[in-house]
Amino acid sequence: MIVSQAAFDASAGVWSVSLCIPVRHDGKLVGIMKAVHDLSGWIGARQSFVGELPASVMLVRADGRIIYGGRGEPLTETVHYWRGRIAEPTTGGWRVTEDGHIQAYVPIKLPERVGRLPVTTPSWKLVLEIPRSEALAAVYRLSFWMLGIGLVIIFVIFLVGLMLVNRSVIRRIRRLGRAVQSVAWGNLDHRIELDWAGRRLLGTDEIDDLARDFNAMVEQVQHSHEELRAANMLRTNFIQIAGHELRTPVSYIVAMARMLEHNPDPERLARAVQAMGAKGERLNEIIQAIFKLSPQQTTRSAMVYSDVPIRELLEEVYADCSPFAETRHQRLLIDLKEGGLSVRGDRSKLRDALENLVMNAIKFTPDGGAIHVRVNRELGEYVSIAVQDQGPGIPEADMPHIFEPFFGGQDVLKHSTGSVEYRKQGMGLGLTIVRQFMELHGGAVRVASSPEGATFTITIPLEPPTEKSD
Repeated sequence: MIVSQAAFDASAGVWSVSLCIPVRHDGKLVGIMKAVHDLSGWIGARQSFVGELPASVMLVRADGRIIYGGRGEPLTETVHYWRGRIAEPTTGGWRVTEDGHIQAYVPIKLPERVGRLPVTTPSWKLVLEIPRSEALAAVYRLSFWMLGIGLVIIFVIFLVGLMLVNRSVIRRIRRLGRAVQSVAWGNLDHRIELDWAGRRLLGTDEIDDLARDFNAMVEQVQHSHEELRAANMLRTNFIQIAGHELRTPVSYIVAMARMLEHNPDPERLARAVQAMGAKGERLNEIIQAIFKLSPQQTTRSAMVYSDVPIRELLEEVYADCSPFAETRHQRLLIDLKEGGLSVRGDRSKLRDALENLVMNAIKFTPDGGAIHVRVNRELGEYVSIAVQDQGPGIPEADMPHIFEPFFGGQDVLKHSTGSVEYRKQGMGLGLTIVRQFMELHGGAVRVASSPEGATFTITIPLEPPTEKSD
């Protein structure tokens, strides 16, 4: 049996793993089956990268025994903690192992017949594994870039200070010196007043030009500083929220696994496995939310266009969200006057955007309240979908920032991804995803808030601005 490494197939434009498996009949080799597993759903479309993926491939039996290991494991070794969803024969998904690896797994489906002969195939799972450090490499690179840019800005300010000290005309030099010192101390709002230029008989000179250039430079530096501060806040919020969100389920799973390692009680073991599975689902929600904001998912090339009936879209969202509303004794009301209304767009992205708005409305509506979803046709060939909650509204100070990623990360304890408790916040990515997906469709999202609740409205064009041929 031959198992290839995960690699990019340039001719097909997908990532895949190939398996070549011998077929025997009455002890004789009668043929070879080739199974190709498309990995695009796991790692996305990365056509700019050609070669092998820096991940190992394992082929595992139903009992967890490794029959092929890409990292050199002995064939007698068993996958660590082979229980829960990964041990179920028909399920696939993601998990984070105790030794810091991310594993994606899926059952191998082989044909039931070869020619006229029935084939008996074993129950195997394909496991793709990559160190978590590889997945976080982009975050580390961003940190180094921000540090380097900050040092460059400080060095530029220092050079400007030295240049001003060496100028003539003591009075103006002192004023320039004080300005440089103020900026060097972090006061980027400081500007040099140029009123002396209008009072001098000889007009302006090089020092006046320098002062003007200095003001322009400080303005640019201030703009760059604001961008760096926003990027640093984004990084800090990501570390705080992701650390809180990931640490809680991972710590729970690890603690339960250690506690039940030598526990013979099958009933208690079953309950623990169920709880650990729920924590694993929570981790998967976090990873999927971050993945949806990756560059591969936020470009026009990632759009898959089709005709999307609004009624069917709302029925799918209702089916997904109504169980959460029922647990809070809420009513999810949908008002659709024009039944045959449809748009042309990416069905999955429209569904994600609408589900995020409805789930937010469920979280911020008190128990027993109602969530209203209204659909209308707007001028200019647009469709609008408004989601209204009965919550306390959005504070005015938060309104300019609610679509920023990880906003609200100052109080980490208020965050709980996957929870529908009243006013529990997620990672702060839901509204960012809504805005990104609406902009990809050529639409927009707007919000109105009052003490009686908030209303989020998305507008979608009936036809996309640029139709994709693929």
